[in-house]
Amino acid sequence: PVEASTTTVEVTVEATTTMTTEEPPETTTTAAPIVLTDSFRGVTSTTIRIGFTSIDFEKFNETYGFNLTYANYQGAVDAYVAHINATGGVLGRMVEVVHGTFLPVGATTAEAVCVEMAEDHQVFAVLNGFAGPGAEGVNECFGGLYDTILVGGKPTPEQLERVTATWISDDISLGRRGRAFVNLLRETGRLADLGTFMLYGANGDYEPTIADTRAALEEAGVTVAVAVYNPNTGDEVATIAHMEVLLERARVEDVSTVFFIGEAAYAQEVLFDLGDEFVVLILNGDSTNRWKTDPP
Repeated sequence: PVEASTTTVEVTVEATTTMTTEEPPETTTTAAPIVLTDSFRGVTSTTIRIGFTSIDFEKFNETYGFNLTYANYQGAVDAYVAHINATGGVLGRMVEVVHGTFLPVGATTAEAVCVEMAEDHQVFAVLNGFAGPGAEGVNECFGGLYDTILVGGKPTPEQLERVTATWISDDISLGRRGRAFVNLLRETGRLADLGTFMLYGANGDYEPTIADTRAALEEAGVTVAVAVYNPNTGDEVATIAHMEVLLERARVEDVSTVFFIGEAAYAQEVLFDLGDEFVVLILNGDSTNRWKTDPP
């Protein structure tokens, strides 16, 4: 018999697998709308009530026989609050401001204002605070007795330990205030249009402020042609004569803007009478010296 031969053939089959990966669908996140509620003392769903304290200069002059000039702080605050509200308020809440005035001598009027702000008006926060011998210490009343935020005043470390609410001091050094003013002009696009500057300090105590303000202007590319202070503070005749000479120098130096630093009332009167071609900037309403132990 004939044996049949058997042939074995190995066949290798490669398997190909195709995988399709689907990208996850895009997702979008929608922020939840802010729901305004009556969330805190002085804060409702529509308003925020704040207090603003300032010296009653009219009564101060009348009581102590002075004739001090002063700024209209209440009008300025009202105008700023109106601007805030006209541009949408604070996250949709309109700002309400309550004014309180005090005498910068003794604690009596300041204490009454603190009680009125905290108990009667239930303000969310108080701006400015109190100043003057006897009155300045009453700033602790807001955060110590009523757990109310205060922006203003100059707290001591001991006072900060006793209060339970936030106390923010707005005490910027005089040198920094001049620089802050320059930065504000630059950031709002107004600085470039003011040309060459003359800086005028009310007295020698403002010399550091003048120097820092000048540096800030020059860093911003502005020319400062004149930078002086009044060496005759308190002498009206000498101040007027000095300012008249400076105005002539300013014209020669092609000055466009006169920047007053400090309460230079006599010099400003001369400028308003004889130098109406200049732009006038006033960094005013403050002093390099703290209140003394006696009324001024």
